Amino acid sequence: MEKAESVAKELGESLKNKIIEDEFICVDITFFRSNLIKAFTLKPDYDSLK
Repeated sequence: MEKAESVAKELGESLKNKIIEDEFICVDITFFRSNLIKAFTLKPDYDSLK
């Protein structure tokens, strides 16, 4: 279980970093977090991240 958690954490970090680099540089952090949570709780719908 710990290994799965660390893998998920690494994936989350790399996804967060990629999104920030690509297009979320100036977006409010709470908005970013709510979209990141949606991305992990629903089926990934990348249009909803824009």
